[in-house]
Amino acid sequence: MKQVWLIAKRDFFTFMLSPTGFLLLAAYLVISGYVFAADLSTSREASLQYVFSTFGIISILLIPLLTMRLISEEVRTGTFEVLVSAPVQDWQIIVGKFLAGWMSFLMLSAPTFSYLFILEIWGEPDWSMALCGYLGQQLLAILLVALGLCCSAATVNQVLAGMSAMVLGLLWATTHELRYSLPDSFGEWMAYFSIFHHYALFRRGIFDSRAVLFFVIGAGMLLFLAVRLIESRRWKTATVPNAVASLPRYSRLTTMVSALALILLMECVISRFSRGIWSGYNTSLLLASGGLAGFVLWRNRIRVAAALAKKRSGLALIVCANCGLIVAIWFFILYLSYFYYFRLDLTGSKTYEISELTRNVLTRIETPVDIVVTITKPSDLVMKIENLLDDYASRSAWLKRHYIDPAQSPAEMDYWREKLQLSGPLSEEILIASGEKYRRIPQAALVQNKILQVVEGRRILGPAYFVGEIEITSVLLHLTRAQPGKVVFLSGHGEKNPEAAGDAGLSHIVQELQNANWVVQHSIIMPGGNPRFSEDTQVVVIAGPRQAITAEEVNSLRQVLDRGGGILFLPEPGFDADLVSWLDTWNIRLNNDIVADFQSHLAGGDASVLYVHRFDSRHPIGRSMERQAAVLPAARRIGVNLTTPNPSVYATNFMHTSGSGWALEFKESGPLQLDSQRDRKGPISVGVAAERYQSFADPGHDPMQGRMVVIGDSDFCTNQYVELAGNADLFLNCVEWLAGRHDLLSIRPKRAEIFTLALTAKDVKLIYWWSMILLPGAAISAALFLNYKWRKAK
Repeated sequence: MKQVWLIAKRDFFTFMLSPTGFLLLAAYLVISGYVFAADLSTSREASLQYVFSTFGIISILLIPLLTMRLISEEVRTGTFEVLVSAPVQDWQIIVGKFLAGWMSFLMLSAPTFSYLFILEIWGEPDWSMALCGYLGQQLLAILLVALGLCCSAATVNQVLAGMSAMVLGLLWATTHELRYSLPDSFGEWMAYFSIFHHYALFRRGIFDSRAVLFFVIGAGMLLFLAVRLIESRRWKTATVPNAVASLPRYSRLTTMVSALALILLMECVISRFSRGIWSGYNTSLLLASGGLAGFVLWRNRIRVAAALAKKRSGLALIVCANCGLIVAIWFFILYLSYFYYFRLDLTGSKTYEISELTRNVLTRIETPVDIVVTITKPSDLVMKIENLLDDYASRSAWLKRHYIDPAQSPAEMDYWREKLQLSGPLSEEILIASGEKYRRIPQAALVQNKILQVVEGRRILGPAYFVGEIEITSVLLHLTRAQPGKVVFLSGHGEKNPEAAGDAGLSHIVQELQNANWVVQHSIIMPGGNPRFSEDTQVVVIAGPRQAITAEEVNSLRQVLDRGGGILFLPEPGFDADLVSWLDTWNIRLNNDIVADFQSHLAGGDASVLYVHRFDSRHPIGRSMERQAAVLPAARRIGVNLTTPNPSVYATNFMHTSGSGWALEFKESGPLQLDSQRDRKGPISVGVAAERYQSFADPGHDPMQGRMVVIGDSDFCTNQYVELAGNADLFLNCVEWLAGRHDLLSIRPKRAEIFTLALTAKDVKLIYWWSMILLPGAAISAALFLNYKWRKAK
C-alpha cells in the first residue's frame, strides 16, 4: 500500500496546489453557496435535500475535470512509460490515482459542511438526514471518479476524457427517463440502474443497502476496467510476431446487408417509442435484423477467424471477456440486492417509513391490483412516488406498477381508458384498479401545504410535503375491502359537531374515517325524537354530550350493541348524560373528577392537559398504541366496575396516566387544587374497553354481543387537537376495534414534519455573504497558504 499512497499523495498535492485546483475550488464553493442561499431564501426549509439534488448535477460536471488528467496527461507527456516501468503494479497505479481524485473532491466539498451550522443558528435541522445526504454525495463521487478514471485511461486527450466522462455520467444519471418508453419490467430495470434513482434516497435521508452496493460495486467494476485499459497499453505498442497479412476490404454485399440490418433495428426502436407499445411488427423487425447480422457473420467467417488468430486480437478478446464477466457479476449482484435488502429511515420524524396500517393493508390484498402512474414531472415528486411504490411492491406480489408518459405512449393511455371505461382521459394522475373497480388520484392530491399563519386574510403557506402514502393506502382500502363500514355520530345533546370545520369541530377526524373507507353519517336527535340506527350501522360515536340521553335513545343504542356493533362514548368532566347505571352493566364506572398529571403533561399547558403514553399491550387498542402517545386536554377518570361486575362482559383499562397522575375533585372553574388526603393518586385510568360474551342465549334469540369504549375526554379528537401525537390513531383504532377489524388496528401514515426557518431580509443577506464570499475566500486563502508553505519547504 506504500506505492498506492505515494501515487495518491503526489497527484493530490499536484492538483490542489495548482492554479487549476484553486479555480475549481473557488468555482465549486461559489456555485454551491449560491444554490444553498437561494434555496433557503425561497423555501425557508431547515433541510438540505433540495440542495443535495443540485449538488448531484454539479458533481457530474465537476468530477470529470478532476480526473481527466490523471492518466491521459501522463501518457501525453511520456511519464506514463516511466511510471509503469517502476516496481509498481497496474492496480496500484489505478487505486492510487482513484484515491487522489476522490480526496480532491472531498477537499472541495468539505467546506459545505458549514451549511449545517448555518441551519442550526436559524432553525432545527435534521442532522441525521443531512449527514445521510453527505454520505450519498461521497458515494456518488466514488462512482464518478472511477468513471472519469476509466475515460482518462482510454484516451491520451484529457479534454476528450473529461467530455466523455461528463456525457456518460449524464446518460447514466438519466436512464430512469427510459422507464416511460420501454415495457414495464425492462423500464423498471432501466430506472433501477439510474444514478439519480439511488442518489435521491440518500438526499432524502434514506439509507438503502441497494444504493450502497450500486455505488460501491459500480466503482469497483469501473476500477477493474481501468486496470484492464492500463494493461492494454503494454501490448498495444508491442511487436506482434507471426502477424497475419492484411485482409481485403469488406465486400459491397456485406456493407449493404449490414446497413440494412442497422436500419431495421433502428426502425424497431423508433416504432416502439413512437407508438408506445411492443407489437408483432417490432418483433418481426428485431428477428429480421438479427438474421441479417447472422448472415454477415457467416459470410465473413474466414475473416473473423483470421482476425482472432492474431496475437493482438487474442489479447483484446481476453480483455473483453474479463470485462464482460465483471459487468455480468455487477449485474447479478444488483439483481440479488433488488430482492434482498434493508432500508433505514434516518429522518427525525421517520417520514419515509411505511406505516403499520399500510403494511397491514398490503398483507390483506388477495387480488391483482394495477397502479398506473402518468405523472412525469416534477422529477422529485416522480422519484418519491417510485420509491414508495417500490416499497409497496416488495411487500405484496399482487401489485403491478405501470409508468406511462402520455406524450410518448398514447396507445397505452387508450388501452387503460377502454379497459376500465374511464369517463375522461388519464392526465398527470395515479390510477389504481382492481378488477372492474378503480380510483383516480390527481397529482394535486399527492402534495399539500400546511398553513403557517393568516395575515390580513392572506394565507401564508409552508413548504409542500408529500402525502402519497396517505392517499394510495386509502384507495387500496377502498378497493380491497368487501364493503365499507358505517359510523354514525350522534347529536342533539350538545355533542361535538362532525360537520364543523372550526377548532371545536370534528371535520378532520371525519375525513380520516372516510380515507379509511368508512361511510360517515350525522344523526341529529330532535327533542322528543327516537333515533333509529340502520342495520348496517357498525359504530355509534357520542362525543361530549352535555344533556341527558333518554331511555328511548339508550334502547336504540342497545339494539346496535345486540347486533354486534360498538359504541364509542367520550364524556366530558362534569357531564355523564344519565348513563351511569347503564355503563355499570358494562362494567364501566364514570367518576365525577378531573385527572391531572404534574409530571407528564403537554409542554405549555397545565397539569390537566395530559400526555398519556402508557397503554396496556394486553388489549388490541393498547397494543396498537404502544409506540404512540395521546394528548387529552381535560379528562375524567374512567374505571372498571369491580363491585358488582357483569360476568358476561370483560372490561379492560387500556390507557392510564403515569404514577404522578391524580384524580382531583372536579370544579366548574378555578385552578387545580391537590388534596393528597382526599384525591386519588395515580396511575389513573382514563380509557376502558368492554366486550360482551354470551355463551348461551334465550330460546329463539342469538347470543348478544357488542363492544363499548369509553374515554374520559372528547376534545382530543377535535380539529384543534387531533393532529397532536397519536390522537387520530387512538380514535381510529377504537373505531376499528369496535367494528371487529383487529387487522387494521395500527399506526397510520403521517404527514411529513417540516422544520421551517424564520429568516429576515438581513438574515438572507448574511447567508449570501457567507456562502458566496466569505467561505470561498477563506478556503482559497487556506489553499494559498498551504501552497506557500509547500513551495518554501521545497
